[in-house]
Amino acid sequence: MRFPCYLGYAGRVDCVANYCNIPCVIEFKTAERIKPLYDEPLQLAAYWGAVNRQYGLRINNALVIVTTPDEAIVHWLEPKDVMEKWHQWEKKANTFWPNDGTNDKISP
Repeated sequence: MRFPCYLGYAGRVDCVANYCNIPCVIEFKTAERIKPLYDEPLQLAAYWGAVNRQYGLRINNALVIVTTPDEAIVHWLEPKDVMEKWHQWEKKANTFWPNDGTNDKISP
């Protein structure tokens, strides 16, 4: 069975909410210490694309909130940053699926 909104990957977004009155896709991470982000922005971009496509939304911003036992850091992604990460994610995800016409190209 083929689902109309199938993007070729699965997962669950942590949160879709307004942050400072701006609609955002939000990813929460816990850590023992604060360190630079690695794949988290790509994961967030994947969720962003899925939320926008699945629900017909036009959310442009996203953020990662990293918490430790002592602090929390908010990493804000502007629309241009989200799109940059989306294109990186799209390229990475499309390498896993054949381009033989049986799968839709991944797009938000």
